[in-house]
This record gives sequence, C-alpha cells and structure tokens, in this order.
Amino acid sequence: MMFPPKSGRKAVRLRAAATIDELGHAYTMLMSAWIVGDDSGKDVPYTSTNWVKPFRRRLVAVTAQVHAGKQQMMLATWEGSIRGRWPKDEYFKLLQVQEEMIAVLSQVRDVEWV
Repeated sequence: MMFPPKSGRKAVRLRAAATIDELGHAYTMLMSAWIVGDDSGKDVPYTSTNWVKPFRRRLVAVTAQVHAGKQQMMLATWEGSIRGRWPKDEYFKLLQVQEEMIAVLSQVRDVEWV
C-alpha cells in the first residue's frame, strides 16, 4: 500500500486558509477604494473609478478556489484517519460561509457611488 506524500486533509486546511486570506484581500481592496474615493492627487492603487475590474477578477479567482476546495474536501473525506474523526461538517460550514461572503461581495459593485 502506497501512502500519499501529502495528506488530503492538510491540503483542505491550507486551501481554506488561502481562501480566507484572498477574501480578506478582496474586502481590503474594496474598503480602500471606498475610503480614498476619487482623490486623484494621492498615489493609491485603487480609487472609486478603477477598482471594479481587479475586484471582479479577484472574486472570480476566489470563487474558483472555493469550488476546487469543495471537490478536494469530497476526496479528503475518503482518506483514512489515524488521529480520529475528521470534522468534515465544520469544513462544509466554513465553505458555505465563504460562498455567502463571495455572494455579498459580488453584489457590492452594483451599488452607486454617492
């Protein structure tokens, strides 16, 4: 019997952490664009006019990462366990929360700037 070089469950944990990190970066990008507004005198990467396309790209990448994580989690549930039961229900709840966050953030771009 050959053992995998890396645990699937560890890969699920690392992907979940990376997804949370990317969601945090997307939220930070959005907040920095809102805080700065349309002040063209400052040297900032995102203003109220140029944040939509990079924000959309980041959300699409995070969405793909969440869907890949869901597939990876399905495979990790079949992996044998030495340390006891794996709390797959908790990881599925985490994925649901991440999907809700993506859904809410994807609706933000439709809001008009005041």
